[in-house]
Amino acid sequence: MQRGPTLADGPRDGLPVEVVRLRQGAVVAGLLALLTAVQSLEYEVHLPGWFDAPVILLSALLAVVLPTGGVRMLRGGEQRTTPVLFDLAGLALLGGVLGWLLMTVAFYLYDRHAAPVPWSLAAAAVCSSAVGLSGRARFRK
Repeated sequence: MQRGPTLADGPRDGLPVEVVRLRQGAVVAGLLALLTAVQSLEYEVHLPGWFDAPVILLSALLAVVLPTGGVRMLRGGEQRTTPVLFDLAGLALLGGVLGWLLMTVAFYLYDRHAAPVPWSLAAAAVCSSAVGLSGRARFRK
């Protein structure tokens, strides 16, 4: 009889938790290095101003959600070191910011202007709900 993965087994893909955390740390450190280089070299990113807020929030939420929610998602919610509520809230916020950014990109590509606030809010709500519910379903396994 096969047993399911336990807390000591690590993520379901067979990678040890240390490797997963190292990769997540590398992604976050890479984002921080990129943002630091852009700021210190005074590089001008040629994006319209309405892209600033969603991109900044996306970077910040990735730095917060990736180390905790990412490990829990890989383990299927079996890690007991992080509150599930924090992970679900972070994932839902990340989904909302992604929805906002996607709607902004879509309106920019279509008509070269910012998305109207109701459209942005609707996209954020839909994506936030989808990511939050999928995370909740994943954590319940």
